[in-house]
Amino acid sequence: MSHVSLFSMTFGDLKPKDTSGYKELSYDPLRHDPLIYCIIEETNYGRYLKIPEESTKYYTYVVDSLNNGIIYVSSYAGDK
Repeated sequence: MSHVSLFSMTFGDLKPKDTSGYKELSYDPLRHDPLIYCIIEETNYGRYLKIPEESTKYYTYVVDSLNNGIIYVSSYAGDK
């Protein structure tokens, strides 16, 4: 998948099983989209995501699969 963007932060291109670098989220609902965007085989995809609570220190999103034009994403909260 190419041109990956999460909450308006770009991550570039990611291959299957890739892990991106850590990025601190500074979410502003007036400026940022609560979405993951990407391009796969020249088709644009997007999906709304749950916004982590302010008290959550670490939050991870995992793209699980792409099926019938839908991106399936898991999320995990943690304190480490």
